[in-house]
Order: sequence, then C-alpha cells, then structure tokens
Amino acid sequence: MDSRHPTRNEDPLTFHPALDLGPIWSPSGKEIALTSTRNGNTDLFVKAADGSGQVVYLVALPLLEFVTDWSKDGKHLLYDRQDSETHADIWYLTQKADGDGFDAAPFLATKFSERSAKLSPDGRHVAYVSNESGENQVYVRPFPEGGSKWQISHTVGTQPRWRRDGRELFFIEGSTLIAVPVSLTSSFSAGTPTKLFQSPGLGEGAVPQYDVSADGQRFVTRESVGGIPTIHVVENWFTEFTDEQGGAQ
Repeated sequence: MDSRHPTRNEDPLTFHPALDLGPIWSPSGKEIALTSTRNGNTDLFVKAADGSGQVVYLVALPLLEFVTDWSKDGKHLLYDRQDSETHADIWYLTQKADGDGFDAAPFLATKFSERSAKLSPDGRHVAYVSNESGENQVYVRPFPEGGSKWQISHTVGTQPRWRRDGRELFFIEGSTLIAVPVSLTSSFSAGTPTKLFQSPGLGEGAVPQYDVSADGQRFVTRESVGGIPTIHVVENWFTEFTDEQGGAQ
C-alpha cells in the first residue's frame, strides 16, 4: 500500500437522509447529542457513540432547538431555542432523579437574542453570546440561577469555549481568537483579553470553528482551501502571532 495515501476509518453514526449536525460528546464518551432536521424542524436527540440502537429524542417541539453543551457530570444539556416572541433563548435539560429522561427549563429568555451557551468545567457558570448591547458580545452568568453577569468581550465576541482546566475562556473577535484568563474559585473573575492568532475560518457562523487542547497550548481550526473545508492544527501559536504583529498583543 502506498503510504502517501493512508486509509481512513470512518463509519456513519446516523443514516437518516435529513441533516444531523452539532454533535456533542457525553462525559462518558458513550453517547453523542445531536441536532436533527428529520422532523421538519431542528430537534435534539441522543445516539450511542458506537452507532448501535435507536435515537432517543430529548426535545421535539415545533420550534428550532440546537444543542450546545453537555455538563461534565452528565446531568445537564444546554441548547438554543428559537421563540417567535423572545427570539433566541438559552434553555437547559436536567436529568430526572430516577435517571429516566430530562426536564426542560429556561436559563435566559429575554427580548434579546442569547445563544451559543457553554458550561464552565466545574458546571457553575455559563458563557454565552447576547446582542443586548447592539453587538454580539460574550457574557458569563452563574448556572443555573443566572443572576450576576460579567461582560467578557469588549468590541464584539462570538463562539465562546472554556479551557478544560477552567483557567481561560476563549472567543472569536472577527477572525481573531481571543483568550481571557479567568478564575472559577470562590467567585468568578476575568482578566484582560489577549489576542492569540488570526484564521480566516474562525468567524464563520455561531458554532465554534475551533477546539483547544486541555492545556490551552494547541488549537484545531477550520479553513476553506479552494472552497474545500480543511482542518488545521495550530502549534506554537504565540510565537507565530507575535512575529506577524511585531510584538506581543
């Protein structure tokens, strides 16, 4: 076999002709939550990660829902819900005490659009995007009670994602990846945003177009090369960015 053309081990998880998108791994890695259009609108369901068994619907309403995160303890799933009166809202599912199914409740439903919610690693805070200032900005609120609010971005912000040890919060400003040092100890606090690097594909859409390693030192981004989506792994990003910009930002 020619080593220049390695084989690919790819098996479909779902076989329905409708659009299935936005996969979110369960904490155990045994299940995947998905958003599907198979009922004519976007609903949420869970499928075994090995492809076995039938799909289990979590939310199936005549509205638009999009799953965004699954808590590390497996008890909560966050999702966006489109409402004709309050536009985009953030809802969450809580696993029932007997473990059989989930109950739905609103986390944030206002006259503004709130979406793209991500739980902090300790499950005590939610980062999300809201247009309440007139521009999309990233905010943080306690979970599940809401209450206090911290604005993380200053110019514009989308696609929030937590570093897995809880020490940083990332978001996108235009086509630039921004990192903000945060503390999740007794109370939430955030430091000064720092520009990391630019990538043309980062600003495409509300769904995060990047992922970050547990230590925050490596990133995977999506770019289009000749119209074909391509995945890039970015290492030594700090050196690359400072070289291009003529100094640390």
